[in-house]
Amino acid sequence: MPLLTAHSAAITAESSMVTQSELGRGVEMTAGTRIPVIVADDHPVYREGLSRALSLSGRVEVVEECVDGARALEAVRESQPAVALVDYRMPRLDGISLVRAARRDNLATRVLLISASTCRDVIGVASREGAAGFLGKDMNRAQIVAAVDAVHRGGLVFPALSGATDAAPALCPRYGLSDREFQIVDAFARGLTIPLAAKELSIAQSTAKTHTRRLYGKLGVGDRAAAVAEAIRRGFLT
Repeated sequence: MPLLTAHSAAITAESSMVTQSELGRGVEMTAGTRIPVIVADDHPVYREGLSRALSLSGRVEVVEECVDGARALEAVRESQPAVALVDYRMPRLDGISLVRAARRDNLATRVLLISASTCRDVIGVASREGAAGFLGKDMNRAQIVAAVDAVHRGGLVFPALSGATDAAPALCPRYGLSDREFQIVDAFARGLTIPLAAKELSIAQSTAKTHTRRLYGKLGVGDRAAAVAEAIRRGFLT
């Protein structure tokens, strides 16, 4: 997904638009200091490669690599990096939950999510929950460094979700699931029970049960394991 192209990037800084030429000049505009960043991804090859690429740019200082979301949140609290590059799906605590925790605790670190899945629904949830941006794992080093720099300077880096361009991210085949139902099945995929999912989403258990019943009905299943299996089969969980 060519996120940082003239046709598909939506990048704003506070109330003003950051243009593509400004984004391209990001390294030049803020040269002189390295941006402190943590990188969190449970896949060691990707995590180490990303950290190495960021460090080699001369613009970024990787202060810690984290193998799961819980450690990433601890690192954010301890090190207070400017930016956290966090995989959308991680063990112990996923990227969206980390974004929520950072907002709840008023942490200054800006969370830039990365994922192999760049479908529209996932990106929409990330934006609504307060992430500073969303990158596909197919981004090259220059694009990722430019995104980190833009986010560090107060920008938001998301693929454009409107417009009929070939580069626009695809709509996830969610088969009519609401955002909350999608969050519920995602929580089930990470091993959470209904009470734990309700706690994570800050909703009542009765509300979570209602969403779960609707989820089961739409997927044609009767329990959590079957819901996850069907969601994976249909392609909106990976």
